Amino acid sequence: MEPLKTSLVSEEQTSTEIDDRHYSLQAKQEDIQKRTFTSWVNSQLEKHPSPSLILDLYSDIGKGHVLLDLLEVLSGQQLSREKGSNTFQRRSNIENALTFLKNRSLKLINIHVADIIEGKPSIVLGLIWIIILHFHIEELAKALSCGYSHSSLDSPSTVDLSPAMSPTARTNVKAKDRWKISAKKAVLLWAKEQ
Repeated sequence: MEPLKTSLVSEEQTSTEIDDRHYSLQAKQEDIQKRTFTSWVNSQLEKHPSPSLILDLYSDIGKGHVLLDLLEVLSGQQLSREKGSNTFQRRSNIENALTFLKNRSLKLINIHVADIIEGKPSIVLGLIWIIILHFHIEELAKALSCGYSHSSLDSPSTVDLSPAMSPTARTNVKAKDRWKISAKKAVLLWAKEQ
């Protein structure tokens, strides 16, 4: 019986060590994402007419006006906002930002105003990723789509816009007839060619 107890204790220790390692790696990944997204947000906020700098992604995005400033820079539109920084004004500004994103057909699943105000890491990181995906990667996809044929992305071809096609012929294809690729496919194609 003694070897059985030793075996069970050993398995429990191994399981605990694996869990600890998992949580440690998860925390490192979250920290890297936070630093990366903070840097990206700051690089965008520098372009705002009233440049600002964030130090803590979670709490600063929860202030509301920072999120509106970011969306103004990315969209080129002025967004309505409440002046001040009390809870009501923060809530209103975040609601305005989320409404703006929803009106642009962004899917904001399980992203709620209260979670952003609280600075919940998974929610704030998810929101920033959605914004990056929409405003930067989608634009990259559109730019890349002009230079590649459908077949290079394993999708049905309706219009050939291959690199071998002459620039004049490519220009003559109506914009609405040009093929579209998803942002993810464009990034994968770009990464594949690097």
